[in-house]
Amino acid sequence: MHYPITRATEAWLVSRLPEEVDGPRGHLLHAAVKDLGFNGKAVDASRRRKDLYESATPAVRTWGKWLSKKTVSSSQIIQMVIAVGHLQPAHAKMVAFFLGFADDGCSRK
Repeated sequence: MHYPITRATEAWLVSRLPEEVDGPRGHLLHAAVKDLGFNGKAVDASRRRKDLYESATPAVRTWGKWLSKKTVSSSQIIQMVIAVGHLQPAHAKMVAFFLGFADDGCSRK
């Protein structure tokens, strides 16, 4: 990995998240964020170190408005990948699914 992680990289990361929050990827993403406690706080705390992160704030993806508004930040995604200890295959597959690099087989004809 090359450091610091750039703003453009973080923007690209959140751009990979699902377009629709109501589909399988969106539902699983938000369930994982909530159930597994991916709040991004540990990553945000390290943003003071300019050798690690170019930006003092994460990129954010937002779905919905007002009461139905949901967000996921690049800090949360980075936490999913680097702050879980040894990355197990099932966890890696889950992150790949969230980012659109793997599918659940439902879109096949």
